[in-house]
Amino acid sequence: MLRKRISIGSRAALFFMAFAIPWVLIGDHLVLRFEQDIDGQLAQTVKGLLFVGISALIIKFVADRATAKLRAAHEHARRLSHQLQRAQEVAGIGSWEVDLASSRVTFNDRTLAIFELERGAFDGRRETFLTMLHPDDRPAFEAARAAWLAQGGMFAFEHRIVTPTGKTKWVRVRGEVIRGADGAPRYTTGTVEDVTDQKDAAFGVALLRIAGEAAKFGGWRHEVGTDRIVWSDEVARIHDEPSATHPTLARGFDYYAPEERARIERLFHECLEAGKAFDDVFKLITAKGRVIHARAIGEPEYDSRGRIVAVRGAFQDVTERLALDRRLQQAEKLETLGQLTGGVAHDFNNLLTIVLGNAELLSATAEDAASRELAQVIVEAAERGAGLTANLLAFARRQPLQPQPTDLNRFLAVNERLFRQGLHEGIKLVLHGEARDPIATIDPNKLQAALLNLIVNSRQALGTSGTVWIETANARFGEGELCAGEDVAPGDYVVITVTDDGPGMQPDVVARAFDPFFTTKAAQGGTGLGLSSVYGFAKQSGGHARVYSEPGHGTSIKLFVPRSTAVVPDRSAPTKRADPVGRGQHVLVVEDDPALRAYAVAQVRRLGYRVSEAADATRALAVLEAAGDVDLLFTDVVMPGGMNGRELAVAAKQRFPDLRVLYTSGYTLNVIAHDGRVDAGIDLLNKPYRADDLAQELARLLAEPSTIE
Repeated sequence: MLRKRISIGSRAALFFMAFAIPWVLIGDHLVLRFEQDIDGQLAQTVKGLLFVGISALIIKFVADRATAKLRAAHEHARRLSHQLQRAQEVAGIGSWEVDLASSRVTFNDRTLAIFELERGAFDGRRETFLTMLHPDDRPAFEAARAAWLAQGGMFAFEHRIVTPTGKTKWVRVRGEVIRGADGAPRYTTGTVEDVTDQKDAAFGVALLRIAGEAAKFGGWRHEVGTDRIVWSDEVARIHDEPSATHPTLARGFDYYAPEERARIERLFHECLEAGKAFDDVFKLITAKGRVIHARAIGEPEYDSRGRIVAVRGAFQDVTERLALDRRLQQAEKLETLGQLTGGVAHDFNNLLTIVLGNAELLSATAEDAASRELAQVIVEAAERGAGLTANLLAFARRQPLQPQPTDLNRFLAVNERLFRQGLHEGIKLVLHGEARDPIATIDPNKLQAALLNLIVNSRQALGTSGTVWIETANARFGEGELCAGEDVAPGDYVVITVTDDGPGMQPDVVARAFDPFFTTKAAQGGTGLGLSSVYGFAKQSGGHARVYSEPGHGTSIKLFVPRSTAVVPDRSAPTKRADPVGRGQHVLVVEDDPALRAYAVAQVRRLGYRVSEAADATRALAVLEAAGDVDLLFTDVVMPGGMNGRELAVAAKQRFPDLRVLYTSGYTLNVIAHDGRVDAGIDLLNKPYRADDLAQELARLLAEPSTIE
């Protein structure tokens, strides 16, 4: 404005000089003429009047022009101010000013609206303004204000305010510190903007990003006429590529497994050319060579004229979800099979006990070789049936385990002879007990059966010659070291590996090796439950099993069992077998199946014991009370009548604390075993049992002091 005023003054002086000087010269000429004609004083007066009049006209002309320009400049400034005010209103930006000397705060109407204040409701005091700041943001605001005043210049800050209605808002403040001539801060002035929606949107975007990372879900887009696919960061991460990776179409298809490429290319081009959306799961190989499964979704993008201009969609890594689905399906399969197997095992093992026991009696009493041979065939068939039931229970993880601390190196050494008997003479067996302190709490009898199962598999793969290695080693699983779909807890394990140098297996066979009823043997060559029962035993023992095999390079099957710090009892001294002959002790047999009860009573009596019998728990308690001298309760576990064998034993021992208890069952139904493990202090004789096993258990228990369960 000062420059404008100077400019106007200069132009006025120029106008004055341009018009006044000529008129002065003309006036002097006229005066000389007047002086010749009239009095000189009159001439001077006329000259002065003429000069003043002309000067006034010139000044008026210049002043009018200056006034017009000043009015135009003022109107322009007013319009700019109005436009700025309208722009602030449209943008939702308010203005403010703080007089630092008086601490007076001034808000314009838009700022009052942001703070949800009525005109006149704000007294302009700084203390009042501070009460409107969110309590958690006041310390930071005051610290920032001190820095602004010390440094001067422009500043910006974001903080929360609390309106009179209790609503919390985010605002962005921008301002400038204005200093006086002495350099001291005089006032601050600036703008304020409500950025609550921006903050909410940013928070939503952050949540979407976090959700995308958690769900391994991202987006992609391909624009017609380009050769690139634009990936979100999460899609790049799924492919093991850096952020901002945007591959060519050809490179994008290359990530798909070879057998998937034709399908994804067809679906993509159908979407691009015909507008047909797609949604399917594919196998991919990432930049780091990981094999994953991903869900790819694509849809056409149209312009205003209905033309396809792009294909866009989503991409999600579903590897873990598919693995979880498989585990759930496996769990459902196990539960169904377990329920079926449990019911079958209970009844079937009861029948097998009768068949096996009577076949043994027939073999022992037969007078001719043909009868004894026939009895032996029956015994072997019954044992095969028992093995089949045991395998079913093992796969379904329902077999009762009796784990105990076991040194697996010593276990292999003790069982070496048995393992060699499971192989042909031309097959070499090599044992390597390399693990240090390989202690595991495991059922040694079931482990022996599992390893024999693996040895038989190796023998069948090798034929008449080859080598089988059985090794122990220590292993540790970390959180990130498990393969997709493996349900095993991280920790320390002892690994028992059975390896053969046979022909190996094809990948599709390896993938199904642990499936129940799957077998590559010819008809009548196997049940398909061998490896599945080994896997079930490993899982029921808290471990895991893996199979490694390649055509022409043999097969290795690894059993991982949790490593233990328990002390292994000394079993170096030979166990003295109890005398299987009874001395008239009183045994109560409780069995709901009449045929099986008759067999058990006959066997116990034949062993030299006095025998009483009962068909259910209620009658058993009555017999106990009536007899008063029962030494041992031999009871089935699963019985009708509302009281099972465990409940019978507890009730009986409350009345007769010195009573010994021997349980028998073909399926315990979580009565005396929980999580697949027989409860501590429980003595169990699994059905079907042989007469010798029954004799040894009765003799052992009657020779030991009674324990309170």
